Amino acid sequence: MPTISSSGLASGLDVNSIIEKLINAERAPRESRLNLHEARAQAKISAIGTLKSGLNDFRSAIADLQQASTFSQRMVTSSNEDLIAVSPAQGGIAGRYSVTVEQLAAAQSLASAGYESVDSAVGTGTLTIRFGTTTYDPGAGTYAFEENADRSAVTLEIDASNNTLSGIRDAINEADAGVRASVVNDGSGFRLVLTSEETGAENSLQIEVADADFDAATNSDGHTDAAGLSALAFNAQAQQLEQTVAAQDARVSVDGLAITRPSNTISGVIDGASLDLEKAESGTPVTVSVSQDEAAVKDAISQFVEAYNTVVTELDTLTAYDPEQDQAGVLQGSALARTVERSLRDALHTIQANAGGALGSLAELGITTRTSFDGEGVVSGSLALDEDKLDAALSAHFDEVAQLFAATGDVSSDNLRFVAGTDETAAGTYPVNVTQAATQGRITGTALADPLNITIDAANDEIALSVDGEATGILTLTQGSYTAETLAAELESQINAVDDLHAAGITASVSVADGQLTIASNRYGSASSVEIVSVDSTTAATLGLSVGPGSAGSDVAGSIGGIIAAGDGRLLRGSGAAEGLSIEVTGADTGIIGSVTFYRGVADRMTRAVDRLLADGGILDTRDSRLQDQMDDIGEQRVDLASDLEDLEERYRAQFTRLDLVISELNKTSAFLSQQLDALPGFGGQDNED
Repeated sequence: MPTISSSGLASGLDVNSIIEKLINAERAPRESRLNLHEARAQAKISAIGTLKSGLNDFRSAIADLQQASTFSQRMVTSSNEDLIAVSPAQGGIAGRYSVTVEQLAAAQSLASAGYESVDSAVGTGTLTIRFGTTTYDPGAGTYAFEENADRSAVTLEIDASNNTLSGIRDAINEADAGVRASVVNDGSGFRLVLTSEETGAENSLQIEVADADFDAATNSDGHTDAAGLSALAFNAQAQQLEQTVAAQDARVSVDGLAITRPSNTISGVIDGASLDLEKAESGTPVTVSVSQDEAAVKDAISQFVEAYNTVVTELDTLTAYDPEQDQAGVLQGSALARTVERSLRDALHTIQANAGGALGSLAELGITTRTSFDGEGVVSGSLALDEDKLDAALSAHFDEVAQLFAATGDVSSDNLRFVAGTDETAAGTYPVNVTQAATQGRITGTALADPLNITIDAANDEIALSVDGEATGILTLTQGSYTAETLAAELESQINAVDDLHAAGITASVSVADGQLTIASNRYGSASSVEIVSVDSTTAATLGLSVGPGSAGSDVAGSIGGIIAAGDGRLLRGSGAAEGLSIEVTGADTGIIGSVTFYRGVADRMTRAVDRLLADGGILDTRDSRLQDQMDDIGEQRVDLASDLEDLEERYRAQFTRLDLVISELNKTSAFLSQQLDALPGFGGQDNED
């Protein structure tokens, strides 16, 4: 009788091979389905990533067109750059100007007498450096000085640690006061040279000395003589320094109009151009031409068309069907792709509300939309650019092109200035009604007894103020004789020299009217204030200034587009449809003083559309998150599949183990029966002789 045999266990079956094949048969369809879903999800994630990257590139490419400043660029040329070099500035009207350089600006230089070495001792005391306009004729012995109220005086202590020629040089330079000090050996000795760091007549130097060798009884000339520190004096009482270069303004003639400026770089004279004066040559006019930078704008528009077409082409690739390969694009039929395409198309073709002017559409610039595929890689929905038509439009209507592309604002009054609009601002024209003009905080003193003869001495030289809530501390006026105007300049200089005010961006102005001093904050609005905190014993009597608060400033009040606007200084901020619209009211008039028109051009609308598409929680981000969730779910399904197959393998092995036991018992039974049969006569190994 045959025996059930096995190559392994009692069953004789190749259990591992059988189980492996059963498991693989179970795994294959489920794993194939997961692989397919994973590949599709990964392909869509990759497609969305490509689309995001393309939209970001598009946004960067149109950034310049979104800015109104792009359209105010000017191209300038000079017919003689050896005399005048030019550079473009924002804004300006195209034109040609005849400019003659009569005189270059210069910085004043003063030089001391010669010393034996850089280590020679000069003297001790204090040096006070002031800036202003010097009228000086050494031959006639005349000297006059008018202080520049916009520049602060600086006082330096000179003691035994720095009283040498080199020590004084270093002390002046380290003070960073606007004066450059150097020591020069001219062959006759070492001389200290002081040079104003700024050119112009108003930036010359006056050097006042409080010399340690002064003694009213024995050396009454100690502050002005040629000995000690007073050897560096240069003021009305003594001119011990030699003026080697006189400060002077630049003088130019622009179309016959005489212009003076403190610097050799002149801006604001010719709109759209900055002039760098290189050499004075009276009688040699230079032609400066200002023209619209059409080439730069054309290049920006061309980049816009190219960048838009890149995005449209990418969308076409992701949604197209290839009949030859019988293969659909990853996003074919996707609502996501349709939403992106529709968002860009709507931004492109939305009619500009209230745009007015000669240009109302991109077609008038030569930009049109293709409606069919041309077989050369240019797809339907992409843009075509007619460069000849664009050139003509830029030439005829350059300033109006900005309204087609950028977010811009125009005002109808010189008393208004457009500041900004935001994403919330709706395009349109808004009348501006001012009910209260902004004012500055100020304090006005009583009338001066003699505005032409004011003496500052120890009884009235100290005053403490608070400007815009920031304390000045005690200010010490320079003792001496003043007129009301020169005293105003001295007080203004002292206030604006306070470090805490400078750090906070706070400045003040001091003026004279009707014989009264007025101190005003240069800030407008309710945060603007001036208060006198303390004065000296006779200040009220001699200067008319007493302790107390002045009148606070007020914010502008009014409405934009008929809706009450928020006032902040001179700024009016709109609400409603004008939300985010900021207008500066520069005049003092009230009532309806004009209007502002806010435009949203194509590049601005495109940027906003792209920002919405790319925003956190936007359609691309949401779809990408869902696909990432699908990928995570597929990963979890793979884990579940592995667990299920492990359980199945265990069940198969348990079943085969039981089968093996059954077969083992059957083999034992088979062996027993074989033995019994072999023992029977006629079934064994011997013949029966009977």
